[in-house]
Amino acid sequence: MAGIGFVLQKVLKEGGMTSLIKVALSGAIVVAGPWILSIIGIFFIGEFAPYAIAESHNLFIAIIIYSYAFSLFLFGGIHYIFTRHISDLIYEKKDREAGAALIIYSTIVIICSACIATITLSLLNLGHIRLHMLFKAASVLLFVSVNLIWLLMIFISLVNRYLHIFFTYLAGTIVSFVGVFILGRHFSAGGAMAGFAFGQFLIVVFLYIISFLQFKPGNFRNIHIGRYFRQYVFLFLSGMFYYWGMWIDKMVFWVFKGFRVGNTFFRLFDSYDIPVYFANLTMIPGLIYFVVISETDFFVHLTSFLRTLHYSIYNKIQEKKKRMIRSMKNGLIEQTLFQAIFTFVIILLAGDIARYLTDGMDTSIFRITLGAVFFHLLLLTISIFLYYIQLYRQAFIASLVFFTVNFFGSLVIVASGTSGFFGLSYLAAGIIASAVGGSFLVPSIYRFDRRIFLRAASGKDI
Repeated sequence: MAGIGFVLQKVLKEGGMTSLIKVALSGAIVVAGPWILSIIGIFFIGEFAPYAIAESHNLFIAIIIYSYAFSLFLFGGIHYIFTRHISDLIYEKKDREAGAALIIYSTIVIICSACIATITLSLLNLGHIRLHMLFKAASVLLFVSVNLIWLLMIFISLVNRYLHIFFTYLAGTIVSFVGVFILGRHFSAGGAMAGFAFGQFLIVVFLYIISFLQFKPGNFRNIHIGRYFRQYVFLFLSGMFYYWGMWIDKMVFWVFKGFRVGNTFFRLFDSYDIPVYFANLTMIPGLIYFVVISETDFFVHLTSFLRTLHYSIYNKIQEKKKRMIRSMKNGLIEQTLFQAIFTFVIILLAGDIARYLTDGMDTSIFRITLGAVFFHLLLLTISIFLYYIQLYRQAFIASLVFFTVNFFGSLVIVASGTSGFFGLSYLAAGIIASAVGGSFLVPSIYRFDRRIFLRAASGKDI
């Protein structure tokens, strides 16, 4: 993502409020486009077009939430392998192969997600919905589209057309909303789901067009996906357990505390779902700061350090290493302080925000999840630094801790029967996993040059 940071830094240096707005909008869309728009879309549909989904309001919302949840829960590990594969191809200046890799990974995701969604929806009894086959078909399209959007989010970070990307997301969201509004009026829940899914599908189509204009696919035979899965198994596992850890507490609460949606096996738990979804949006300022400043500055110093290893004397190498370490530490401290101030302000205003956003939101749960999101971002930042220095096994351990603490913690909360504890497992998981990740990162960055020399001497991965 450092490439995005360089472009946005140039925009920021132009000065003025306009450049600041451009950076904020572009950064937000690139780092969290589907995430932001899904929450905003659900909120506006519920507020301004409730009649369109009146036939099956809870099922409509459940399909959208489950689509986003399981798109990450099932395919999060693949996203990490895809990121590494594309990064290597771009570094080797194999643009045509990068375009080909996008098609191959997309094909795998389309087939798997379509099969999963079709089988799942075939098990649902939706006889109470007038156009239930349309509803099911549109739900399959939505799940496939969401999975492709996540994949394309990774790829479009290579494309320097952030204004086009922003308007693509914006247009798709508007089409989704208008589609729900119009088709839902005439065709009830089936039409509403078709309208929403079509808007997301349009985002997919236009993102592919933008991607292939710059990266024309070719040389498909040179794409060896199996080798990447074998070589970077811990990268795959770290991505998988990271997303499992992100969603497992919601799923536990759905099963044990949630209400059943119609005649389906879907369950929701609004008392926790709503606060945590809105709390997650507070991560966006920190993510933008990381992409534009922390990561970009670290990437510059990391690249400079790696270059000195080829030709410089020992003292010069150590000087570059110290600058790289200082950049990482400063980035972590400044980003953490920036996010801490923002989170603290939102916590203070949590009561007013909760009343404004939705009726009945539990302010205490909202405040707990705000703190949890703060440490979630810290864990994500530490994990990315671990990826940069290729400590995939250590990043996997941190993600595994994140999942394990959140899973068993949420089970303890359920067993306690105390509603005031919701979100504490998420908070504890973020704190403990961040500490574990940091304990790997700090000593390893000081020994980074030694590890590289040992790797070169042994010819093995570090």
